[in-house]
Amino acid sequence: MYFVLEGTFYYHAEGMTAEPSFLSTGQWVGEPVLWMSWKHTGRLLAKTPCAVLAVKSKELQEILGSEGGVAGVIVREYAMQFTRHCHNHSFRLTDIGVDVDVGGKLVVLAFEPPLEPPQEDSDLESSQSS
Repeated sequence: MYFVLEGTFYYHAEGMTAEPSFLSTGQWVGEPVLWMSWKHTGRLLAKTPCAVLAVKSKELQEILGSEGGVAGVIVREYAMQFTRHCHNHSFRLTDIGVDVDVGGKLVVLAFEPPLEPPQEDSDLESSQSS
């Protein structure tokens, strides 16, 4: 996955008739590779001198899997939400992934507390003695 730090990129999804996308500072490309098996679906070309921040999926997954703590739990939930969304909308997926509005909704879902909060030990004891 690449975050654009400076410059402008041109992205054209192979096999798509849509106009190419342009990415600039603050945008990203290749998010699907972080959360699921992924084959790149287009070409990314620099239109101007650029700087990017690369995130390697394998290293990120190792860190979040073993040392992620609470943040790792939330990120793994986001990954499940992202993957579910991608599978449900696979007919229009590209390396650009999901738009910012959808991404925001997936983040909210990842941060939602569980539907049923865990019971306290005292609650368990009283329900068992009833």
